[in-house]
Amino acid sequence: MKITFLLLTADAVGGTERAVFNQAAELVGNHDVRVLSILKTQPQLFFPIDERIRVDYLIDRTGAAPVPIRRTGLAAEAWSQVADRPSALVDPSWEAAFNRLTDLELEYALQHTDTDLLITTTPALMALAVQLAPPHVMTLHQEHRVSELRGPSAEPLLRYASRLDALAVLSNRTRDWFAETLGHSAPRIDVVPNALPRGFRPRSTLETRTVVIAGRLVGEKQIDHAITIWDTVVRRHPTWTLRVFGDGPLSGALRRQIDVLGLHDSVQLNGNSPHLAEEWAKASIALMTSRNEAFPLVLTEAQAAGVPVVSYDCPNGPREVVLDGRTGILVPANDTDAAARALIRLIEDAPLRHDMGRAAAESVSRLAPPVVTAMWENVFAELEKERASGEREARKAERQALHSLMSGQEG
Repeated sequence: MKITFLLLTADAVGGTERAVFNQAAELVGNHDVRVLSILKTQPQLFFPIDERIRVDYLIDRTGAAPVPIRRTGLAAEAWSQVADRPSALVDPSWEAAFNRLTDLELEYALQHTDTDLLITTTPALMALAVQLAPPHVMTLHQEHRVSELRGPSAEPLLRYASRLDALAVLSNRTRDWFAETLGHSAPRIDVVPNALPRGFRPRSTLETRTVVIAGRLVGEKQIDHAITIWDTVVRRHPTWTLRVFGDGPLSGALRRQIDVLGLHDSVQLNGNSPHLAEEWAKASIALMTSRNEAFPLVLTEAQAAGVPVVSYDCPNGPREVVLDGRTGILVPANDTDAAARALIRLIEDAPLRHDMGRAAAESVSRLAPPVVTAMWENVFAELEKERASGEREARKAERQALHSLMSGQEG
């Protein structure tokens, strides 16, 4: 099967990109796999990718103005003016990065595609794909976030999901939300977790006096909460260190917070690391303070290194990954005091820390690449079977009709 993953920015440093590259690497042995990125924003990819996987870009944004990657007869200035015009297909509240140039280039690319399956990774990309993909192309949307908390960016999911061949989500809770919200207009919905990346995974000794948190330095990750929590923890355990891995627009604000609290000696902002597996092996406890998480790959990697987790019990991912009281401790979302108490408990109770670490390492066997890849292969086989049956288009038309009746919108 020819499979194309559609990303907005393949060169971004994010969990979605990492999960896609990991999945593509597992599939490329049995399929012709390609990654198609709308935008090129960096000279090279941040994450390593299997050399058998072809990565193509549509628009180059590394220069002064965005221009198509393909050869055209128009000058760069003309394309810049096209890019200044709003998208005709994507509302800016769904995704601000789209414009008329992205519309045109994706339409051109999909008109010439010979792929069998197009896998989208954001709601806006899904909306574009179901409107622009040729009829023979099957469409599957992978939802990498907590859909029920997306706000305006969830609108394309609700408007266009009935046109999909399949929808894949990361948690049972999100699946149930889609099933209830979309009703009989829902496409096939599968729950498939993110697989652990392959490679050697050193185990932590859990004796390093180090807590690690990893994530983009953006509001959603609430790293400022982690620093507030640490201000309490370090007063009781001044020889311990909090190491933060990630980069983003809030790095300056976080440095100022560290300055104000006088935590220079115990909090490290380390930027992005392409070798997080090694960093988890240097940790004794993993921390997560996100506002929401769909299925946090960083926590699965921490557990693979035998590191217990303290995490906010936010929607929906931590509860899907952490077995509360066995592989870590879940505390109420946004409760910094409870998180501080949980960290102090694991710092002071070494036997508990080691018991949870052993259980954490054992718990991630269900996320081994062969296990998760087999789940995907089953989904693909059933989609191909439906396409071969000749009933695919009729079922899709019925779903769209039901959506129109339910919503009063054309879908």
